[in-house]
Amino acid sequence: MNLANNPRNSNAAKFGNTGPGGGAVSQACAACKYQRRRCPPDCTLAPHFPADKQNDFRNVRKAFGVKNITRTLKELPPDQHQTAVKSIVFEANLRAVDPVGGCLRKVCELNQSLRICTAELNLVRQQLAVCRSLVPLKDVKFAKHGNGCNRVIEEHDGEFDGPLGFDHQELMNFNKKASKNMNTWGLNPINSCTLIR
Repeated sequence: MNLANNPRNSNAAKFGNTGPGGGAVSQACAACKYQRRRCPPDCTLAPHFPADKQNDFRNVRKAFGVKNITRTLKELPPDQHQTAVKSIVFEANLRAVDPVGGCLRKVCELNQSLRICTAELNLVRQQLAVCRSLVPLKDVKFAKHGNGCNRVIEEHDGEFDGPLGFDHQELMNFNKKASKNMNTWGLNPINSCTLIR
């Protein structure tokens, strides 16, 4: 038989291991190494748990068991194996660090962060809308500055006294209301419209 066409020898050559007489010797995957058996050429777990993934396989085995993992992979199409194993390893590693919460706790933390960021974004959008409504377009024009930036030129007769023509007291009242809303959400106030006097 031609050794070059043997799948086992092809996999072994990838690891760079050779035996007596130049024949390739395969290295058992993490799953077969744990079970103390030779790794067959058609090993289901070998592509996902090579010999250097001992920790991942140990966590997966403790959380799900080898039979359950093998059965799950056999029930899935081959093109979904890699995604499934990534999900299994992610859950198992989190379960090893947090046996009680596991993946669920991490998902809840991410959802909470998403809610906080969404609330902050909505507040900033509200502040921007108010700031824009306080400045009539006819009273403000933009002049090209020497450095390429836009400089706001105010054209008013004292009706507005804040930067960009904002009414100082109205903006301060809005900031107080915004800060109160942020405290209600358990967030730090965002002083995006705080005036520097």
